[in-house]
Amino acid sequence: YDVVAATNSQVARRIHPRLIDLLAALATGAVGSFALVRSDISDTLPGVAIAISLVPPLAVAGLTLESGAPHQSAGAPLLFLTNVAAILLSGLVVMALYRVGRTPGSANARTGHRRLSAALGLVFTLVIAIPLAAASRSLDSVER
Repeated sequence: YDVVAATNSQVARRIHPRLIDLLAALATGAVGSFALVRSDISDTLPGVAIAISLVPPLAVAGLTLESGAPHQSAGAPLLFLTNVAAILLSGLVVMALYRVGRTPGSANARTGHRRLSAALGLVFTLVIAIPLAAASRSLDSVER
């Protein structure tokens, strides 16, 4: 049984990532990070958020490759990278807002590392957003 976009709606949703997927991943990452910093929220929420963001695109890539549809598998790794970038960036923002990892004597020593991490996370997310924007435009023009 071939698992391709034409026969499976779950595959079809993951082979053409768009900017809306980046926004959804940013929200998922923010919720997961928020749950990590708050002791009154279940510790399982971040794991669930990561699992629903990262595992399905990788599974789709494997299934489409196994089914002999490598042209369809290309979008799934892009969705995976989108989710990774968004989770990292939103996690950095939430952790910074909650001042996680800051102690009174270490503020100056690690400021450069934090800024570099934030800059790299932002650049990674912006680089990922370029093909997503192109895909969003091309899919929107096809739908009209």
